[in-house]
Amino acid sequence: RKVSLAPHRKTPGRMGISVIGAGNFTRLIMLPILSGLGELELRGICSARGMSALSTAKKRGFAFAATDSEEIFADVDSYAVCITTRHNLHAQLVIDALKRGKHVFVEKPLCLTHAELAEIQALASEPGAPILSVGCNRRFAPAVDKLRGHFLGVAPLSISYRFGAGELPPDSWPQDDIVGGGRLVGEATHAIDTCTAIAGSPPVRVYAESTAVVGAARTSDDRVFITLRHENGSISSISYQAGNDRGGPKERIEVFGGGRSGIVDDFASVELWRGGEVERDSGKRDKGHKAGFERFIAACRGGRPPFPHDEMFGVAWAALMAIRSLRDGMPVSRDAANQEGSA
Repeated sequence: RKVSLAPHRKTPGRMGISVIGAGNFTRLIMLPILSGLGELELRGICSARGMSALSTAKKRGFAFAATDSEEIFADVDSYAVCITTRHNLHAQLVIDALKRGKHVFVEKPLCLTHAELAEIQALASEPGAPILSVGCNRRFAPAVDKLRGHFLGVAPLSISYRFGAGELPPDSWPQDDIVGGGRLVGEATHAIDTCTAIAGSPPVRVYAESTAVVGAARTSDDRVFITLRHENGSISSISYQAGNDRGGPKERIEVFGGGRSGIVDDFASVELWRGGEVERDSGKRDKGHKAGFERFIAACRGGRPPFPHDEMFGVAWAALMAIRSLRDGMPVSRDAANQEGSA
């Protein structure tokens, strides 16, 4: 269940952090970033497949490897926990971590059900609760920062987000409603969150519609248009499409309001228009992973939460409501949903 790899030596000034999950995201994206942050001490890594955890632990210099998350939660020097398991495990691990007083970074989605969302929200909203952050990294991308700065103080905004998702086999685990939650909850959450960050306001109304097989009742959950109404009057239109060519452009954001326009292409190029003048910037694609982790670590050390709770929980709610709207063929408003929940 647990293999210690090195004698325990607490390094003054470094924050102990552990990881639950040892898949591709952890190994290829998360750990290279965390390893490069000298202020961290890598404590434990846990995976149901013990050999995967052990191999990763040896490569990255973790103090121990485990197959049971309880070993992570019991480690007194694990000040924070990163959760990168399959989606159906996220909510309970977040709940367990918060109850044990651990700061939590969880890769999106936060949860797969309304009951899970309600429990997490209650725990995270308690006075003195640990920091909770969700891996919706695009809101921290430099290009999105520039876009937000360009529209600072302007509302309402009109936001368009095109997301070319690429095909996934119908029998792959992200497509499974029970394990992955489907692609709207599992991946389109990125677009919902980014639009929310740009608007600076949580969603309060959701409507989703997808392509359909002519002559049949079956619809697609990964070729979808989602419309969001935000609390401050802004509106977002998300085109999440799996029917694209993988070699073509993937993500494009367009924003309008206050006599200004802004465009972000694939998080590499930015155009900001105002007064007939344009400011252009381009560089290496950066989707905000590093900045997101840095904000989480800073928050754990006593800073402000990486992003507002009303946006975090509003995004999780909107993703779940997009599925409901898709099934029912009707828009869903936050007030109506709250009334149903209290009935």
